Amino acid sequence: MIQTDQIYNEILVGLKQLPTNKWVEVRDFVDFLQTKYVRRQPTCNRFSRFAGTLSDSEATKMKEAIAEGCEQIDASEW
Repeated sequence: MIQTDQIYNEILVGLKQLPTNKWVEVRDFVDFLQTKYVRRQPTCNRFSRFAGTLSDSEATKMKEAIAEGCEQIDASEW
């Protein structure tokens, strides 16, 4: 029986041998398999996987960038 670590490593080796433009197809196939076989989290928790991915300083910079650039309307663009 093949161990999961061995399968994981074989997949990584195979992925590294592919041209990078084929990686999207690999990701799409994994997404397809997940939709068939992986039980999804309830939709109310779908963003919880992103919790803690930004440091406090990164979050502050993001808030500042949004406040500076995203909340301004240029009426001449309409």
